[in-house]
Amino acid sequence: MKKRPDETARDHYGRTALHLAALKSNKEVVEKLCNGEGDINAKDRDGRTPLHLAARIGNEKAVESLLQKNGDANAEDSYEMRAIAYAVECGSETVVRLLVEQRAEVNYWYFPNVSNFRVSQLWTCLWNN
Repeated sequence: MKKRPDETARDHYGRTALHLAALKSNKEVVEKLCNGEGDINAKDRDGRTPLHLAARIGNEKAVESLLQKNGDANAEDSYEMRAIAYAVECGSETVVRLLVEQRAEVNYWYFPNVSNFRVSQLWTCLWNN
């Protein structure tokens, strides 16, 4: 009988297997871990959830899977950043749309480290949606 891996184990950054799968753009692993025993909204050392990390790199498939399993679209990390801010920062209009469709707060005005150009792209995306 195969031993099941510990889905709650963390690396030295406090990331779980789900965090790492979201970073590596591995949809199949993300989906398996979403159906497992791990916490879908687990926070790493910087307060980031797997959804933050997937949005940060524009990983559309992982974002979609995490949202379908009730990933918190409005969770803030230790820097008061939400997944939607990371999606805007990386320029992923598709991820922004996915987050908005799942009720990410769009009255969220705090976008540190995000250029005014990127913020205007967000509002253009929302306006055209």
